Amino acid sequence: MSIPRTLLLTPTRPGESSVGEVFLRDLCRCFPKDKLVCFAATGPEYEVGVSTPELSWIPMLVRNLPTERTAAAGRSASTLDCLRRLSKMKRELDPLIDEAVRYATDQKVEQIWSPLAGPAMVHMARVVTERLKLPLIPIVWDPLEYVSESRGYDRITRQLIMEEFAATLSLSRCCGVASEGMKEILELRHELHCEVLINSIDRHLWVDRGSGCRNGEEFVIGFAGSIYAKTELQAVIDALTSVGWKLEGKAIRLRIFGNAMSMDLHALGKRCCIEFLGHRPTAEAVEELSKADLAYLPYWLQEKYSIPVRQSFPNKLATYLAAGCPVFYHGPEDSSPIRFMERYPVGVSCNSLQAEVILAALARIIADEPLRESIAQARKLALNEELNSTVFQSRFAALLGVNASEFVLDGVSKLAANTVNNN
Repeated sequence: MSIPRTLLLTPTRPGESSVGEVFLRDLCRCFPKDKLVCFAATGPEYEVGVSTPELSWIPMLVRNLPTERTAAAGRSASTLDCLRRLSKMKRELDPLIDEAVRYATDQKVEQIWSPLAGPAMVHMARVVTERLKLPLIPIVWDPLEYVSESRGYDRITRQLIMEEFAATLSLSRCCGVASEGMKEILELRHELHCEVLINSIDRHLWVDRGSGCRNGEEFVIGFAGSIYAKTELQAVIDALTSVGWKLEGKAIRLRIFGNAMSMDLHALGKRCCIEFLGHRPTAEAVEELSKADLAYLPYWLQEKYSIPVRQSFPNKLATYLAAGCPVFYHGPEDSSPIRFMERYPVGVSCNSLQAEVILAALARIIADEPLRESIAQARKLALNEELNSTVFQSRFAALLGVNASEFVLDGVSKLAANTVNNN
């Protein structure tokens, strides 16, 4: 079956500026140039226009999405306030829905592909799909109950949102999900098949750097991406500060790639060895991370985050492994990264905020050469079996109900191109 002409109905444009943008960018590359159009209803911080030059061939409309947050987001909003916000949001979506339906009709699309990243897109995807009477291919990155709570909705209103989520999924035969944990839950609750989609780094960017430390008397810890687990990162900084940023005879340096503007780290006033290097494109981030001795992967330890840590998946893990880095996972045991590391032991884990436990885990990976060697072997296995573009594309093809040989890159079968690159 050939790829149907597809409408990407999305709250995030394909691009390079965020995890969601990169995820969509890499999937958009799979489409023949006459098979994809995009209607992006994004936050007001986006500028209308083409998101990235290499995808300029995609016909695209970009509009502003109404705010999803309650007036009292971050505080305790009443049910009445939440219901009013939800109702107002849906009214504000009506003209966008009308425009998306007209656009899809004019573009003669045959199916809808949509990341259900929040209450607004869940509603929009459902109504547009029902009005067009077309197949819906949804993708879920984060559990909607967690997203809705973070937007400030109370328990009763969240239940209404989850009911519409169920109604939207009922229009689908298959759903793309972030992790095995999310796959199990959605398949059980909604009786539809799910494909786990973990974005991966192109093979030609992989760095095979062996198991040894890279920096002589210095030990560099790399971190890339958004800083959301701030309590965990602060605990590591405090632990290293308590020993003067020296461990196992090595000077420790933390190198952060990403946006640190939201950080409020009280230890920065002390003697710290931290470098903030800003956002880097994927290829450059992999190259720079390959110069580190270890990659830091924090996840929330607080119980209130138990749902996302079990169902979401940190895409930075694929970047870390592509860069050839052992991983220092810092988060709860009951989580998607731990499930992955049980299958592929690509690093060490720490499930505590206590300084002595953190330092012991770091000292172990610095001093234990056989451990680093076994991690290097597990890393190669994880990349070859799971975190590679061939697997990513094959699962996306299954989600679309097509053969992966239909995917193209500059006119060449992308699956075939990967096979050539592996030889």
